[in-house]
Amino acid sequence: MTLEGNAREVRSASRSAGAGRSTGRSAGGEGHSSSGSAGGDGHSTSGDAGGGGHSTGVLRARTHARVRAPRSLASALEDLAADLAPASVLGRVQTVWERATGATIAASASPVAEREGVLTVLCESSVWAQELEMLSPDVIESLNSALRCEAIVKLRCRTA
Repeated sequence: MTLEGNAREVRSASRSAGAGRSTGRSAGGEGHSSSGSAGGDGHSTSGDAGGGGHSTGVLRARTHARVRAPRSLASALEDLAADLAPASVLGRVQTVWERATGATIAASASPVAEREGVLTVLCESSVWAQELEMLSPDVIESLNSALRCEAIVKLRCRTA
């Protein structure tokens, strides 16, 4: 039986599930039979060949899992990355830090703490700490843009 025929049979079985029987014509008269499958072979009985008799069978509801088209690997990886993404603001900042600040700043400074929108950044020297203090409005804007929210309001730069 083809998939289309199988789908028709499932729809027919689900329509008649409320009554428990479906009416069909047989070779010798009108017969009543239950729709369903006797063992999952895809064939159902319909009427009887002798006359106006009734044939009964167990109505078995088939449960078919809905078959979905395969997803692209890119969308599956995006979903996985979203599930694995850190929940804290600091974790999210650390994830986007290099992209938001650039490789040069990221090599010399890294975010180590966040509290109520104040991001503490550990710098390798006092020169870098001072430079980041002066660049803080641009860094904050870039970070919030990468985070897609206004999570950071101030930078606090410290030296190691």
